[in-house]
Amino acid sequence: MVVQLALIAQTVSVDRFTNRVSIFNLIDTIDAPQFPIFIQEMAFLSVLRRNVDEPSKSQAELTVSVGEIIVGKSLIQIDFQSGRSARQIAYLNGIPVPNANNLKLQLVIAGHDPFVIEIPVSQSGPGSAALPFQPSA
Repeated sequence: MVVQLALIAQTVSVDRFTNRVSIFNLIDTIDAPQFPIFIQEMAFLSVLRRNVDEPSKSQAELTVSVGEIIVGKSLIQIDFQSGRSARQIAYLNGIPVPNANNLKLQLVIAGHDPFVIEIPVSQSGPGSAALPFQPSA
């Protein structure tokens, strides 16, 4: 089994009539003025391809970490049905990012090498201070 495609986006949608996948707001870096932050919504999309001799059903574990801190973990059921490829979409909500270490998503399928995506996380400097309220005259 191989990972043909994997990405992180804010949202991934599958059209119910055409079965086409739409990807909205690809996440390739995270830049914040201060930490900790929370990523309110994030989607992990992967396209897997199996060999003919591999089972049509399997499971994988998706682990989300920041540096060495594990901030999320999910078990994913993979079902190729009668085909050789399968799309997996995992929706992740409220992911804490406590510091400016890389955000790492690791997909582990039993008997296969782990697949890893690392997203650089950086601190952009101090945030802009809110302007004091000035009532109009």
